Amino acid sequence: MNKLIIFLLSITPFVVLSQSVNRPPERMKMLLAFNGEWKGELAEVRNGKKVKTKISHTSAKIAAGWGVMVQESAMIPEFGKYVSARIFSYSSSGDTTYMYVVDNRGDTWFYTGTWKSTRKLELESLTDLPDGRKQKKSVKYDFISLKEYEYRFMSAIGDSVISTVEMSMKKQ
Repeated sequence: MNKLIIFLLSITPFVVLSQSVNRPPERMKMLLAFNGEWKGELAEVRNGKKVKTKISHTSAKIAAGWGVMVQESAMIPEFGKYVSARIFSYSSSGDTTYMYVVDNRGDTWFYTGTWKSTRKLELESLTDLPDGRKQKKSVKYDFISLKEYEYRFMSAIGDSVISTVEMSMKKQ
């Protein structure tokens, strides 16, 4: 029994130190604003046509707080059910936020960006197309409050804008 107590006392500093070292960075707390259930409206402009629809997502922290996953869904006219997953993470190296997106259209994107303030996150993705051109996608999140945010997406090839999406989301 005494050996067990001595053993436990000897590893306690290691356990305490290892727990504090593995905590997510403070900046991750900003991404936790996505947690919960959200509903809102999506407006997409493609080929000069504006289409509006309802959208919702649920979000939760993952990987012991080192990431946040947003799962969203909407019924988009002319396409049907849209489902995507966005995984956010943060690296203190370069103060960079990452977003990986995959959807049921078979599209996958990887974005990098930074927080411009405690309420504004801007991310970009640059993809080389088979014909040598580059496609740029940009995403902006603007948190009005802890219960409301606006989202803006823009996709362009060169100077030509392909589509824009705006969302206004409210926490439920």
